[in-house]
Amino acid sequence: MDWLAHVGPRSVAVFRALQLGDLLCALPALRALRRTLPKAHIALVGLPWAQSFAARFPGYIDEFIAFPGFPGLPERAPDVQALPAFLAAMHARRFDLALQLHGDRSNDIVALFGARRRAGFCPSASALGEDGFVRWPGRGPEVLRLLGLVEALGARRAGTQLEFPLHDEDRAELVRAGLAQPLEHGDYACLHPGARSASKRWSVNGFAAVGRWLHRQGLRLVITGSAAEHALACRLADALGVPSSNAAAPISVGALAALIGGSGCSSPTTPASRISPTPCSRRA
Repeated sequence: MDWLAHVGPRSVAVFRALQLGDLLCALPALRALRRTLPKAHIALVGLPWAQSFAARFPGYIDEFIAFPGFPGLPERAPDVQALPAFLAAMHARRFDLALQLHGDRSNDIVALFGARRRAGFCPSASALGEDGFVRWPGRGPEVLRLLGLVEALGARRAGTQLEFPLHDEDRAELVRAGLAQPLEHGDYACLHPGARSASKRWSVNGFAAVGRWLHRQGLRLVITGSAAEHALACRLADALGVPSSNAAAPISVGALAALIGGSGCSSPTTPASRISPTPCSRRA
């Protein structure tokens, strides 16, 4: 059964209160949802940082709603005082559909949104009834797992590619950073050793081996990351044994994307920008 067509939601709250990589993986599912529900009002319920992310995708997301966290969810410490007002506001909105794209661990939270219908993943097989749940697949790329959910509900796939629109302000921020050594578009490669969870990080030695190979191909090396990952970036610089620049700095996600967008692996149609990562002083 084409569950979405049967339900006909005019307003949808999509719950994906996770970090950048997780939201990027959800883009094909959001794209399919918009293609299938072109007139629906789609709100992304996410962590507060993601407001700027949602603003980059007005074609898929009509509204962003900040989620204050919830006890037991590891993504952020919950703002317990803000939670009652958040849930009251969600109840007052009375969304036609609350769609959780969290896996199979957030159904109880989404049930508190007060939507007329719910859909998402569940731990075991379940028929699509009044609510639309499918079994969480234990394996497979995240993009395809999320797409599989919305397709099971009746959404029509609109590609599996990821995307991240760049704005002039993103490139301007790199210039304002005042970094010393300019890079030309396409003449460098970015190494990003960090991840929010240490269990998701590849080894420094693995990055170093790849970096040395890229250096032999004639590319400059730029190590990227957040300001909190500067020390990790310096560890990688030491392990490389070849010149590199450390761009692990307090810049926005958009500026980081602009930096990566100018690397040698990016599309040649990406507008060039001159940027200046600071060298990481190597220990003797």
